[in-house]
Amino acid sequence: MKKNGEYVIRFSELKEDTETFEFDLGKTFFQDNSSNNWESGNVGANVDITKRPDGISLDLQLSGELTVICDRCLDAFPYRIDTVQRLYVKHGHETMELDDDVVVVSRDENQIDLEGYFYEYLVLALPVKRTHPEDSNGESTCNSQMLNKLEEHIIAEDTEKTDPRWDDLKKLMDKN
Repeated sequence: MKKNGEYVIRFSELKEDTETFEFDLGKTFFQDNSSNNWESGNVGANVDITKRPDGISLDLQLSGELTVICDRCLDAFPYRIDTVQRLYVKHGHETMELDDDVVVVSRDENQIDLEGYFYEYLVLALPVKRTHPEDSNGESTCNSQMLNKLEEHIIAEDTEKTDPRWDDLKKLMDKN
């Protein structure tokens, strides 16, 4: 990932209060963070930062659309993203991640780059299986030509013919 400093927040510039930052995750972000999870996207990131003496809390809200590939028909379609995450930043002797949502930065560092966190939170917001949504009639909006091709290649299971040796083994298992 190319780090261009566009998503950096400097702690020294924060007041001990809540401040809001807005970021656009557009063409540049998705080119720099290419992934097999999406083709492109346009997402807005609102970050509310609360600075306290014991650390900093960041409330990140990511909203927008990602162009993803359908797992069923392989066509691209827009997928709506709306996720909220919280990240805590504490100062310590060395930089490390204590937990999924707790980061320790060394006292020498005075900034945090949110680009990697934006990427992770977008990946986590996507479902494991991505398919076109259904229309108002409950029908798939997938590419009908591709669905027809898939239907042609489905092999029906022949459940009538079984190996009699397996049948005998199944009977033994049923007795136990």
